[in-house]
Amino acid sequence: MTILLKYLYPKNIKLAIIPLIANTLLLASCGGLFNKDNAPTPAPLVPITMRTVHVEQAWLSGDPTYLRGATLKLEPTLYRNRIYMVSDNGVLSAIDQQTGHIVWSYNTHLLLTSGPGVNHGIIVTGSNEGIVVALQEADGKPLWRATVAGQVIAKPLIANNRVIIKTTGGNLYALNSVNGDVIWSVSEQEPNLILHGASSPLLKDGALFTGFASGHLAKINLMNGKTDWKRLIAMPQGAFSIQRMVDIDANPATGDKRIFVATYQGKIAALDE
Repeated sequence: MTILLKYLYPKNIKLAIIPLIANTLLLASCGGLFNKDNAPTPAPLVPITMRTVHVEQAWLSGDPTYLRGATLKLEPTLYRNRIYMVSDNGVLSAIDQQTGHIVWSYNTHLLLTSGPGVNHGIIVTGSNEGIVVALQEADGKPLWRATVAGQVIAKPLIANNRVIIKTTGGNLYALNSVNGDVIWSVSEQEPNLILHGASSPLLKDGALFTGFASGHLAKINLMNGKTDWKRLIAMPQGAFSIQRMVDIDANPATGDKRIFVATYQGKIAALDE
């Protein structure tokens, strides 16, 4: 090797290349070490005993045009032996849990985009245009309508004479459950590119735990709308907007005196209440 380099390169270059070749040969000899799989051996699978469960359809009910293929979180709500559901063609229905009989239905003539929230004798849903509709839970009689800024996708929350509405624009409203007037509102600045979805606020001990498309989780007082604290769950990273999406679209959960929250990019956090 030294003789070959003597004729191909000047003396000073030869001396610089020899250590480089030596290092290359050393790394090649260690290739087996770096390529070795150091992952721990997985535990053996536990045998699962299969059980056969016989399922029978009790009843079938509902609007045949329900959803019409739309990808919306129009989750039905079970309340006092009734199932309340909405369809994106504007119809809100109350169905008997035992028989599947439609107790009442009401056509809002709106493009409904949120599942119904039910509590304290009223049922509330929201539309693509930001129109909030409240009906009597017993018979579907209209009570009031209110307009908020942004599309209503998150299921409304009803508590303490307040209807909590969250919109895709980062706005959170507390409406009077009697007449729909705004009691307080909170706004969160959100990115230009967000997911077409929204998590519903979690109510615990008089506080609302709300996730936003900015990646923040906020603790907000239910009665006055004051923000007790706000934490960044996921930091936007990446050169492109789609890489920087950190939406909190999964509903916050609670357990063991902690709040659990997850973001679009897979970040999961547990926070003390």
